[in-house]
Amino acid sequence: MPNSQVVAIGVSTGGVDALSSLLSSLPKDFAVTVLVVQHMPGQISEELVTRLNQFSSIPVELASHDTELSPGTVWLAPGGLNLSVSKHSGALIACVERSKAENFLRPAINVLFRSVADIFRSGVIAVILTGMGCDGADGCETVKRRGGRVIAQDQASSKVWDMPGAVVGKGLADVVLPLDLIGAEIVRLISNYRPH
Repeated sequence: MPNSQVVAIGVSTGGVDALSSLLSSLPKDFAVTVLVVQHMPGQISEELVTRLNQFSSIPVELASHDTELSPGTVWLAPGGLNLSVSKHSGALIACVERSKAENFLRPAINVLFRSVADIFRSGVIAVILTGMGCDGADGCETVKRRGGRVIAQDQASSKVWDMPGAVVGKGLADVVLPLDLIGAEIVRLISNYRPH
């Protein structure tokens, strides 16, 4: 059910390596939309897309305002801009804008996570990977409140465990896994999903 589920990933310090590893572990026939917020300045965006496409089993593209976000693609928030989503006539549409920074960060993971939780509710799989600070924790709280699932990277495989640690510390993670097992867990959750 690709149109009823979404994977939202938040990552910061150590993110390029973490994303390269995670995306390479997803199958080529992965049919769900993947949205990514990586904390970064704007000029890095295109370079990161190029880098991730070398590793990812599915296409990686930079999200732009009013783009229809097709399933089976990884959509990356541009550096310096927030990414949120809306639905129009069944299509998932990107909203990319210079809206308010959160925790002094833009793109902010919280903005994306709250947005997908409001639309997809129990169909959200939120993944919080290595990074400094606590961005993503409030968003994960919204995801859980709407019935979605939260996966946190474990401390041993994280370059910096602040962000996953904040989510785990709040009791929001359904599962805490090493990076190399997260892709398989995403696939498992998608295949076992029953809307409620």
